[in-house]
Amino acid sequence: MKHARAYTKVQFRVIITSNLEFGRWNEVFGNYGLTTALIDRLIHRSYILGFKGPSYRYRQALQSQRGDEEPTDTT
Repeated sequence: MKHARAYTKVQFRVIITSNLEFGRWNEVFGNYGLTTALIDRLIHRSYILGFKGPSYRYRQALQSQRGDEEPTDTT
């Protein structure tokens, strides 16, 4: 006896962060068609938050390399 499975729409949440804008993702994946398909699927029904300004982690890494004290969190 064969069993039929009913596939339902699965919903889940994923957070993806990148400091590389979408237009440069092809540099990472190396295939324009693959990159376009990937971005298309990622941004479908998505919220995209863009942030501008200095990177806290980058600044912290530079301070660590120079031997400066770690910055204190003011929040």
